[in-house]
Amino acid sequence: MMVHSRCCNLACIGRRSPWPYGSQHILARHVALPGLLHSARVMRIHSTCRLLRKAHNRRVNQSRVLATDSEQQSWTAGDAALVQEAEPYITHCWTWRDHTINYAVAGCGPPVVFVHGFGASIGHFRKNIPALSQNYKVYAIDLLGFGRSDKPLMSYSIELWTEQLLDFLSEFVSQPSILVGNSIGSLISLMASAEGGAERVKGTVLLNCAGGMNTKGLTDDWRVRLAFPVFRAIDFLLSRQRIARYLFNNFRTKDNLKRVLQRVYINPEAVDDALVDLIHTPSEAEGALEAFVSVISGPPGPRPEAIFDRVSGPILLLWGQRDTVTPLDGPVAKFMKAAADSRPQTQFKILQGVGHCLHDDNPQLVNGELLKWLQEYHACV
Repeated sequence: MMVHSRCCNLACIGRRSPWPYGSQHILARHVALPGLLHSARVMRIHSTCRLLRKAHNRRVNQSRVLATDSEQQSWTAGDAALVQEAEPYITHCWTWRDHTINYAVAGCGPPVVFVHGFGASIGHFRKNIPALSQNYKVYAIDLLGFGRSDKPLMSYSIELWTEQLLDFLSEFVSQPSILVGNSIGSLISLMASAEGGAERVKGTVLLNCAGGMNTKGLTDDWRVRLAFPVFRAIDFLLSRQRIARYLFNNFRTKDNLKRVLQRVYINPEAVDDALVDLIHTPSEAEGALEAFVSVISGPPGPRPEAIFDRVSGPILLLWGQRDTVTPLDGPVAKFMKAAADSRPQTQFKILQGVGHCLHDDNPQLVNGELLKWLQEYHACV
């Protein structure tokens, strides 16, 4: 039985993690053999209530007008794209399969659900939720094993998170939703769209879609094939608990996290101390190491290419032109571009000057694209 209870104080709004399907690439780059034991640092994102409390104390924009079903505001995509910092959000807790799941809700209107990537949390969408919540009811969820959700000892998988997302939609969202995912969150959203059908998902937005839970399934990418020996070495080391903890503790230091983020983000001003803290804080929670090892070492799960044709409804694909984690010349991006050329109601857009975490790298740009697409979609329904 799923029990819904109000929980936590203020929403935890942070930023996204730097490693989605390319998590092994990031780890390998910072753990070069034989110095593997010295520079691995992993992240886990937690929503940081400290940051939100500061915003709450400032009482930012208390007079914000929320759009309702009967009173839609006349915001344009450009207007909403200019929204910068949002006031705090109230978060809630939901009991799913005896585990506590953290989620947030904001605004009124047609439902939009944000799904983060590996190591991230609700907080990675803190600069996107305010813009969309002017005219939409926006949900965001911490996947099991990340953010402020529980981190049980178990085998994590795309299939598990898809079940979590679909159960969340059934429990709390009373009508078909638009799913917006980044990286692994895109793959989960795509699979939820295929499994849930039109009665639960009416549209999907993929922000740099991952090719799997990790890189093991990307055998058609020459860069991945070249790195397979390193990946196998990493898997071996992570299977030794003491070594895994040593690697994890080194990888998640703030200095290393900042270096990794600076490689993943294109706009340097986006990588600040708050972002580093938001990624580092959850890595200190019980179960963080085990969740990380499970994702890095586990089966990659389904490829997006195998799911795509099962999805009904419109799809928007936004790709960062300077994404080095799921690059434009990689197999996933190539497939998505070709699919968009042949599939109705599908758009593929390359966004200039942003990397893998494009929604946080340049939120104004991505918010504008999201709102434009949402407005066009609802105008046609």
